[in-house]
Amino acid sequence: MVTTKAEAAIFAHHLGPQNTVHFSGASAVAHLYQQQFPSLLVTAWAEADIDNIRPFRKSIPVVMRSSEATPEAIIEGIRQCSLEFENHYLPERRPWRTMLEIEEINQESNLVYAIIPGWHPDEVVRFPLAMFPENLQPLVIADAYFFAKVNVGAKNQNQLYFQEFEVAEAPGEEYAKFVRS
Repeated sequence: MVTTKAEAAIFAHHLGPQNTVHFSGASAVAHLYQQQFPSLLVTAWAEADIDNIRPFRKSIPVVMRSSEATPEAIIEGIRQCSLEFENHYLPERRPWRTMLEIEEINQESNLVYAIIPGWHPDEVVRFPLAMFPENLQPLVIADAYFFAKVNVGAKNQNQLYFQEFEVAEAPGEEYAKFVRS
């Protein structure tokens, strides 16, 4: 196992063109993170395959493009990962409880489109329906509201992660104006 022979791990997202392995680099990094073993995801697929990476994004502190994987960047990424094990998060990684407004569900692809007023109230974010707990999935419909822990300091959509979903009531009266402008 890598944890007994190394001090950290670096994975590509797509691990085999012939599907020689039955897991992704994102799932491997997340698995090692949960064991508190520093790991990085270095990939050209961060944007193209975000729907498959996002379910693991909470447990992937660092995603970098191959062209950015300099020795200095790798060392800094491992340091950042190790700091999270001690609950020291960068502002863009710290989770906060915030509201989500469901805009649309694509039933064919099982993708949810939502607005996160606490992040960017004018930008729609896409993520897999499977990220919601199974018991909440039937409640995920257009114009529904949920709370979730989200890293609202994220600089872009690909950095966002979601956890601990809860049903929320739609904001009423004077508060409704703060949800959308």
